[in-house]
Amino acid sequence: MGVQHLTVGNLTGEQWKRLTDALSAAFPSVSRLEMMVQFGLNERLADLVPDKPRLNEAAFELVKWAQAEGRLSQLIVAARNHNPGNPKLRLFAEQVALAPSSRALESVFSPGTALVSVEEWRERMSLRELCVCRIDIGGFGNGTGFLLGPSLLLTNWHVLCEVFKGKRRPDSIVCRFDYKVSSEGTLGKGIEYRLSTDWLLDSSPIEDLDYALLNLRDSAGSEPVSNQQGAPNRGWLKPEPHEFQNAEHLFIIQHPEATPMKLGAGRVDQLAANDKRVCHDVDTEPGSSGSPCFTMDWNLVALHQHGEQFAPECGKNGAIKIAKIIAQPRVAGALQAF
Repeated sequence: MGVQHLTVGNLTGEQWKRLTDALSAAFPSVSRLEMMVQFGLNERLADLVPDKPRLNEAAFELVKWAQAEGRLSQLIVAARNHNPGNPKLRLFAEQVALAPSSRALESVFSPGTALVSVEEWRERMSLRELCVCRIDIGGFGNGTGFLLGPSLLLTNWHVLCEVFKGKRRPDSIVCRFDYKVSSEGTLGKGIEYRLSTDWLLDSSPIEDLDYALLNLRDSAGSEPVSNQQGAPNRGWLKPEPHEFQNAEHLFIIQHPEATPMKLGAGRVDQLAANDKRVCHDVDTEPGSSGSPCFTMDWNLVALHQHGEQFAPECGKNGAIKIAKIIAQPRVAGALQAF
C-alpha cells in the first residue's frame, strides 16, 4: 500500500498521535524539545506549555499550539532540521509532502525479505537529501547538484552551458538547499549559496564526462541545516567506486522540472560500451540533470545525465560513473582534504 498523503492544516486524531509520537522519539527529553522550539520556532516552550508536563504531554500540547497558530509545517520542518535523520519524523514529513516520498521502497523490499531495516534505510536517505540542491540560473531552476565537500559542488557541464558559453554570468547561479513545499501549498524557498570568485575548479564537456566541479563562496556542508541554530551540520556525500551489475537498483534524489526534491527509483539497464556511463531506467525530467545516483545502500556511485540527448547509447537515461570523475587529477586533488 502506498503512503497516504495527509493535510497539515487539519490533523485527524491518528495524525496528531503520530506527530506527537514522532516528536517524543526525536527529542527524548523536555529540555531537548525546548531547545528545538527555541532555535527552530523562536518561541519558548514554557510559554506554549506552561505547566511543565511530561515529555509526551509537552509534545501533544506543542502540536495543539502549532495547529491553532497555523504553524504545523514550520514545526515539522524545524524538528527535522534539528534531527534530520530521525525516521519517524521523516515518515510523517513524507505524509504531508514535506519530504520526498519513499514509496520507492515498495519496488525494493518485499515483506520479510528486506536486507536492511526500513527505518535505517529512511535515515540514510534523509541524510543524503541534505547535500542535494536545486541549481538556479538567472532566477530559474535549471538542474540539480550535490556537495562533495564543505564548499565543493558537483553537477553536469550541460546544466551550466549558458554560463560556459558566456550567455549568463557566474554570479547569476544560486545553489538552493532545503527547497520544500507543504501539502497546503506553503513554500519554503530554502537556503541560498552562491559561487566564489574562483568558482570553477574543474570541468569536462558533454561528449566526455559532462561534469563541473564548483567552489561555493561559503562552506554549506559545515554549516547547520537551514542555518538553524542547534541543528547538525549539513555534511557532504562520499563518492564510492562501484562495480555495476545489470538490473541492480538505482536511486536518484533530484529536482525534476525545478520542483521540490523527489526520489526516483529504477534499475541499471545496461553498461555503456565506453565504460564511462551506466544506463538506467529511473524516471527523471528536465531539471534532474546533475543529480546524484545511489545504490540500494545509499552509496554515491554516479552523476545522472539525460539519456537521449547526452548519452545516446542509452535507451532512456544515462549516468556518468563517479569513479571516472573522481579519478580526474583536479577532482582528486580537491577531494583529498576530505
